[in-house]
Amino acid sequence: AEQFRRCRSFTKTRSMPPKKKVEEPPPPPPEAEPVPVEAPPVDAGPPRVQLPLTLTINAVGTLVLVIQSPEADVSVPSAKALLHFAEDEDDGPEQIRALGGLEVLVRLLTHEEPEFASNDVTTLAVCARDEVCRLKTVELEGLKPMVGLLGSEDVDVQAKAAFALSCHAIDPPVRLSILELGGIKALVQLLTSDDKDVLKNACLALTCCAKHPQVKDEIYKLMGVKLLIELLGSSYEEVQEHAANALAYTVETEENRKDFRRLQGMEVLIENLSSTFPRVQQAAAFCMSSLAFDYECRRECRSKDGLRVLAHLLGHDDAKVQEQAMMALANCALDVPSKQAIGVLGGMRHVVGLLSSPDPPVQANACIAVSRLVYNFTSGLEYNDQDGSNYLNDILTSYIAACKQHEDKLVEQETKMAAYHEQVQAAKAEGKEPPEPPMIEELEEPDHHLAKCALDAVVSTSEQGEVRTEIRQKEGMLEKLRELMEAKSEAVRDGAATALANCSYDVDTRPMLVKINCIPSFMKAADSDSVDGQLAAARALGNFALDDLGRAKIGEANGNAVLVSLLKAKSIETRRQAIMALLQCARDRDAAVEVCDLGGLQDLIDMCDTHWKQLGVIAKDAYERLLDQNLSAKFWYTGELQFTDKTVHGFFDIGIGRQYRSLKELQADEVESGHEVLVADMTQDKRLEQMVENARKAAAAAPDKGKVISSLSALVAQSYGGACSYEAYQDFGCATEVHKCKLLRKTNAIWIGDLQKGACRHRAFVFKYICDQIGIECRLHRARHIRGAHVGHAWNSVYLNDDTPYVVDLMHEVGAVFPDGSTEARRYARFDMFAFVALR
Repeated sequence: AEQFRRCRSFTKTRSMPPKKKVEEPPPPPPEAEPVPVEAPPVDAGPPRVQLPLTLTINAVGTLVLVIQSPEADVSVPSAKALLHFAEDEDDGPEQIRALGGLEVLVRLLTHEEPEFASNDVTTLAVCARDEVCRLKTVELEGLKPMVGLLGSEDVDVQAKAAFALSCHAIDPPVRLSILELGGIKALVQLLTSDDKDVLKNACLALTCCAKHPQVKDEIYKLMGVKLLIELLGSSYEEVQEHAANALAYTVETEENRKDFRRLQGMEVLIENLSSTFPRVQQAAAFCMSSLAFDYECRRECRSKDGLRVLAHLLGHDDAKVQEQAMMALANCALDVPSKQAIGVLGGMRHVVGLLSSPDPPVQANACIAVSRLVYNFTSGLEYNDQDGSNYLNDILTSYIAACKQHEDKLVEQETKMAAYHEQVQAAKAEGKEPPEPPMIEELEEPDHHLAKCALDAVVSTSEQGEVRTEIRQKEGMLEKLRELMEAKSEAVRDGAATALANCSYDVDTRPMLVKINCIPSFMKAADSDSVDGQLAAARALGNFALDDLGRAKIGEANGNAVLVSLLKAKSIETRRQAIMALLQCARDRDAAVEVCDLGGLQDLIDMCDTHWKQLGVIAKDAYERLLDQNLSAKFWYTGELQFTDKTVHGFFDIGIGRQYRSLKELQADEVESGHEVLVADMTQDKRLEQMVENARKAAAAAPDKGKVISSLSALVAQSYGGACSYEAYQDFGCATEVHKCKLLRKTNAIWIGDLQKGACRHRAFVFKYICDQIGIECRLHRARHIRGAHVGHAWNSVYLNDDTPYVVDLMHEVGAVFPDGSTEARRYARFDMFAFVALR
């Protein structure tokens, strides 16, 4: 009885299993009746006696041996018995493989007896449900004899061989092997058979094999599309079903689609959509969904009233038919005329209604259809009239509840296992037997696919303003989307982030999103490795940066650093959106300075040389706005500050030939020789503050603007070592004083007020700062020399009583002004001086 669970007793006629064994020895068998034997005729051989014996097999291993018998009346029933064993036992295929049965079955595929070959190949087909058995059969080269059986004269063998090939063609390499062995050609030839099972299984095998691109090409060469279209009109519904499924994969190539249209396949397929058999309708809708990716097929379907039939199938009682019809309509809605036709036929109403279907696949396809049907203002209004956002909200609510329930069960299981481990440790300590482990059930995951489809529908529909308004007014929907940005599924997180990024386009929605703390969630999405998440974060942050509140929150959440990091994202679109976000953030000076300090300025400058023209244009706009807000960076990059550029406290000059860095980083460097960093900040530099106050008093006492410039020039010159002639300038050294200031502050960044002696660069720098503080227009220039005696030379220009700029001499003829471009101005600006030459 215990053996009966794993192996059955078979006879030639599949006898009943043996009775339960008893401990007493069996009684002796009764004496057999003597068999009468007739006298043989003269010259006849010895008589043949038919013994009244019944062969009973108690082990599948013995059955595997018996099927190899040369006697057909033994091998054929044994093959049938082995087939029943493989079908009825859950681990039947595994037992047959373990006992070497697959090797025997593959070797006997060439058996001459058709009935045996039919049972043999069917057994292999049943065993193919186990992946290990399937791969083992392929390894044993079982495909070749299977393909050979397709040419058998027995139609039953042909049908079973085609079915076996379909079972093994689950794996992509097997499909290619069947093609190489000539199996596709043989299967296409079987499409002309008159037998129902042969046609059905040949179409089924082609359905599995046609998923390989090379098989599609082979079917095209063999004109298989024509035969499959003919089978769409078969009188057998199963043949129609499998023919439509085979066509669904075959027509994925342009050549086969052209054949399909040329052979009037669309008309036959639309007729199948109106079939009375649901499985035929389902397969025809599936084929239509594949064809609908082609514009010409969509146009032909629309012109031949196929959209009306598909829309009618949305009300079908069979959920599978609804699912495939929904997918076909969704694909047909890829062009505007089809969208309009579906809307006129009431497709929107049916599609939105199916969002509440109890069948998840139908809901998922309805979400896809909605995302394609809502494409303009009118369709958005119709979608709102059908309360589509409410249905999507219900789907998301159910998903969130399922996720929480799943999480609670996981916690419960972890608690049970923790308690069990404690009990085991306690038992070991006391020398007792450990307790039995708790029963842990396998938890069903929430439907992430349905949630992703629903979020895709929210993303697509929220591109319409009226739908965004509906989402904003739907109580709790924004909060649910924000919550889904923390989901475990990356696809769900990205979908929720993209949906909220779309919602952030509305000025009325952004404060609500800020209130529910969306900005930190977008920061987290930007830091992820997901391209979609990064893109959604960049778009959303760019929208938030349009408002003062949003920019402030971005700054508080370290959003500028995140946006700078996105400048190096893999996706070009993500980079573009990050640049646009930085362009908005740079409206605030503090944010612009932070972006420059984080390296964003250099990244934007580098992007200007990219071969993506649009990216280079907006990068240029962004870094120009940064420079307008951060004059220290502007002077570093352009070498000049215009009259309208007003310096502020903390203005600094790095000097020429250095990489731009933040003042904090520069101050942290160790003291070294070379160009010093000049810092002007009267809030911390008391001597500079006094200079500004003296300048303000001198300007107030001067009768005209010329006297003001003269007084300021004298003030600056006196503060930094007085005047020096051109001839003596070569020996006017201030390096010692500069180094002294560096040691005083223990940094290379020196306060300009600390200097007691300074050259042209120092004087021009402080002159610009003082003029800006007291309201005098002043321009600051720096020479382009990168080597020689005049590296970093700087000068100033001012306006007097007209619109002509004048160069101010702060070094040689202190207080003198020269018209811009004059010989004296060029001389002071060192335009014609290079290397180590004496000034004349």
